[in-house]
Amino acid sequence: MVKFRCSFCTQKISVNDEGKGAVIACPTCDQSLIVPGETSLEFQGKVVLYPGRGQEPVNQPLRAALVPELARLMMNRLVAGIMSQRRHLLETQATGTAQIVELEQRMLRLHEQHQARMQELEQRAASRDAENNRLRRENAFLTRKLAITGTAEPTTPPSEWRPGDKLARTMVAE
Repeated sequence: MVKFRCSFCTQKISVNDEGKGAVIACPTCDQSLIVPGETSLEFQGKVVLYPGRGQEPVNQPLRAALVPELARLMMNRLVAGIMSQRRHLLETQATGTAQIVELEQRMLRLHEQHQARMQELEQRAASRDAENNRLRRENAFLTRKLAITGTAEPTTPPSEWRPGDKLARTMVAE
């Protein structure tokens, strides 16, 4: 059993020996921690880190044992910071992806509106071209009629005029 404290909230944590070196979440603050390879000195018995009067100074083996513990604490903080940055980057990426999808949908809607408008304008242009062609034919017909009869008043409504009518045949014969 490995016993240690969370380096963020100082919660006491115990993990089975199989969990050594694993990354876990603190049950209190939910920060990511790496389980140390051995139990912290704090849980191994009474240790005097700062000797008072009449006590012997901390011995060298104890200091040597503290170095890995401090390295582990620093590593846990570093890993937690990196994990926090990673979460932030993933959230930013998700937000950016959502914005891109929204922009693509807007572009698609605008493209569809543009296509519909273009089709409408093309239909109007075709209709106007047909009307202009009809008016040119009518103008030519009236010009010929005026040259032949001396009057440009139509005897039939223009909507009923067709190429090959009696007047057109008369103009060709003369």
